[in-house]
Amino acid sequence: MTDNRVRGPTSALSSFLRERGIVAPTNRFRSLQPAQTEQLAQTEQQQTEQTEEEPGPSAVLNQPSRQPSKKKKPKKESDDELPKKKQRRTKKQEHPDWKIKLCQRCQRRFLNDNDQRLCAACVQLGDADKVSKGTKRQAKMKEQEAFMITGETSVRVYSLKDMCIRLIAQYLDDVEELGDISPDTKCKISKIISKRRLLTQKNVNLFLGPMETDLELYDCTLLNPEGLSMIAHLCPNLKNLRLEMCGRMTDKVLQVYSNLDSLEILDLKGPFLCSAEGWSGLFSSLSNLKSLTLHFSAKLNDESIQDLVKHCPELEHLELHLTTRVSDDGIKALCDLQCLKSLVLSDIGSVQMETILALLDKIGSRLERLGLIKFDFDDTVVQKIGQTCTRLGALSLDQCHHLTTEPVAQMLSDLKHPLYELTLNRNNNLENPVLEKAIEHHKQLQILGLNGLDLLGFDSLSRLKELEQLQVLDLSWVRSLSDEILQSLLHGDMRQVSVFGCQLLTPDLLNGRYKNTDEKWIRISGNEFD
Repeated sequence: MTDNRVRGPTSALSSFLRERGIVAPTNRFRSLQPAQTEQLAQTEQQQTEQTEEEPGPSAVLNQPSRQPSKKKKPKKESDDELPKKKQRRTKKQEHPDWKIKLCQRCQRRFLNDNDQRLCAACVQLGDADKVSKGTKRQAKMKEQEAFMITGETSVRVYSLKDMCIRLIAQYLDDVEELGDISPDTKCKISKIISKRRLLTQKNVNLFLGPMETDLELYDCTLLNPEGLSMIAHLCPNLKNLRLEMCGRMTDKVLQVYSNLDSLEILDLKGPFLCSAEGWSGLFSSLSNLKSLTLHFSAKLNDESIQDLVKHCPELEHLELHLTTRVSDDGIKALCDLQCLKSLVLSDIGSVQMETILALLDKIGSRLERLGLIKFDFDDTVVQKIGQTCTRLGALSLDQCHHLTTEPVAQMLSDLKHPLYELTLNRNNNLENPVLEKAIEHHKQLQILGLNGLDLLGFDSLSRLKELEQLQVLDLSWVRSLSDEILQSLLHGDMRQVSVFGCQLLTPDLLNGRYKNTDEKWIRISGNEFD
């Protein structure tokens, strides 16, 4: 039979193997034609003859095909002749309580007769790798190991009161009535269920009643207008009402709230569906209102502010965030509030600098707290604050990008009353003299915000330790902050420090745990090594 196949260029090794009759092994599962089967049989017969006559390299490569063997009947084996695998199984059968589990650290299988989650080797390794007790990461590792071994964490021991509060929050749908408990306890339960978004139409009744005077709900997302109206129906004697994430509130709900004659403090976050007419109707009925805080009230306008000033003459605290429809007319109307002591305006509509100056001339001498956030005014307003606000104790001038160093430093030195709170976040043009004047003239500072003041140097930051009453400090994105400066601040009355974007800090300092004078842990936010 002639071979008509066309061969391309081959290597010397391929030609040598072909001359010797050595062929690459074929796939025995491949379906062959009859002509190919005859040719394959002839080549195999020639190879076997050559291997019998002169054994060589071909004898190793051309192994004869295996003949199909007949099936043998399995013999009965005694217990002594069992394979090792079978002996292991029989050994496990002797201990029926043992279970094959997967180690949660090394992912190896091991036999266990209890609820242990780590194998013996990993347990011993955990005992051998004992390290110092000072860092957060090591505390977390110990907590995870304890949870994997016993299923519980013994790092923090909760009081009986906290355990009961957590248990009530976990099975809140099965609770019929909270009973006579303190407002602080109710507030804790409200925070827990709001964090888990479990406040619904069914369980909101647990916080309502005719004897309630203070109500704080931190997540009203699942409450429809009927559920929000139920608050005023079941709590007619409310004096303090705080509702967060109340985006489903409408004008009908505000109309129901207008019946709360005793309401003095109102804090709403997210009522963006309420119209200007709804706000005007609410303000006209709350004559005893003393504090108003509104976030994301998009439809509040100048007419609503004028009705507020007209019908709520005893208003002492006003805080408006993201009320973009309020303009110069609404700000001018605030000049008639004779009892106003606290004013915070953030992200409101277009307001001229002359309007802010006129407002400070009218009410600046009565203000104890002032916040002007995200405004485009220049240093003229800062000078006016230093001249008129003689009783100021808290000042916030965040994200006012046109402010410069010298006027702000002069204003801090001109203020007659010492500040306990000062935030100048995201004012990138401010330099060292601002911080130095704040430290010299305001030793009683408890809250200080310097977020984004990247021009502050080492010398001015090192003087922060002179503020002995400091409790909350924000030094995020102040890149000259070092371990030495931060170490000098982690004591005293300090409760919280923010250090986002501070690249000079090392993990040895940030992973440590520090206590203040009250024996409470100081919280360090922005640890990039955590």
